[in-house]
Amino acid sequence: ARELRLPASGIVLRYPALRVFHANGTPREVVRPAVPVDIVAPSGGPGDPILYQALKLLEAV
Repeated sequence: ARELRLPASGIVLRYPALRVFHANGTPREVVRPAVPVDIVAPSGGPGDPILYQALKLLEAV
């Protein structure tokens, strides 16, 4: 694990540093969702852009 000390508070953050893999061996950073969602500039309805795209996908089924 890696750690980072916040300078103002002195709080230490610890986070894992191991690479993560999909069950099929693909590195996590290579895996892409079937429905891309731009959360910086979302298109569609108001509110949660991920939920909106999921509901849109379900309506198409």
